[in-house]
Amino acid sequence: VKGDEDDDGSGSSATVGPHTKVTISDDALNQLIKGYCREAGVRVLERKIETIFRKVALKVVKDPNPPSSIEVQESDLVEYI
Repeated sequence: VKGDEDDDGSGSSATVGPHTKVTISDDALNQLIKGYCREAGVRVLERKIETIFRKVALKVVKDPNPPSSIEVQESDLVEYI
């Protein structure tokens, strides 16, 4: 998983495997910060984002025909966290 910031400077994205780009929407990031990361600092947020990317990567690896991109929405957080 290779992570980077979106081209417009918002959101968070990573490339999973050779072909799938994973993006976490701004709404999902905001909800992640408000609802899941109540401790001070960014370490907990970083761990939660890493958890999301690992779980998406696992889905991509198991899929015989993985999509070229996946966007994690706010509604997806329950599944990935």
